[in-house]
Amino acid sequence: MRFDLLRRLTLEEAKSLASVFGELDDVESGILLVFNKARNKHVAYLESQKFPKKLRVPMASLYRKVDKLCSLYFLEVVKQEKFVRGNLRATVNYYQRTLKGLLAAYIYGYARLLRTKPADDIEELEIKSAIEAIEASQIGDLFTAFLRWHKNRGNDLSRIKFEMKDLVLDCIRYFLDNPEQLSEAYIAQGIKKLEELGVNVPKVPPAEIRRNLIFMSKALDEITNTLYASVRKKWEAKEDTVE
Repeated sequence: MRFDLLRRLTLEEAKSLASVFGELDDVESGILLVFNKARNKHVAYLESQKFPKKLRVPMASLYRKVDKLCSLYFLEVVKQEKFVRGNLRATVNYYQRTLKGLLAAYIYGYARLLRTKPADDIEELEIKSAIEAIEASQIGDLFTAFLRWHKNRGNDLSRIKFEMKDLVLDCIRYFLDNPEQLSEAYIAQGIKKLEELGVNVPKVPPAEIRRNLIFMSKALDEITNTLYASVRKKWEAKEDTVE
């Protein structure tokens, strides 16, 4: 089954979902798009000069913003090189987007694409092809629903380190909350992708995986309700004793 959650997003909805990753300004979200590959700050500054004028900042400002994005785990140092020129010696860091930075770049990039006129130089931001690839698959629908789930729960991912294991656990939690969103076709597609990556996936039919998730979701609801009822009963008994 195909959905079009991503394609139907309005600018305000996209900006709202992007806020899950905090309030990055336009320049900072643009900088995220530069680090699709390992670059040092100087190269990132040169790349940023291709941006529309309103997104360009002085070199020192860009350097500070790179440091900020790194401190918030949107970027990470992936390698270092020694710089030697005469008596000058320094270590040059190369930065690249983290998984968190990649996810944030997609939604910030999409919001930017929504508000950018076709005549503007959007190709320089290197996001149109990436967004089109997401739109062409169910990944865009899952990504949109996943961000909305975080938004509705009031989760703030702006200052936390967000790694692959966190994404997997959050996806499991999302599907346990919304098992109806996980179609057999999507499960089959996911299994195929994992196998292409060389992952040895157990031979379990997608229909069975979906049934197990739905069963697990219901079982967790029952356990949660039982625990709440037990705690409430003990608390009420304690209050009666005090009186």
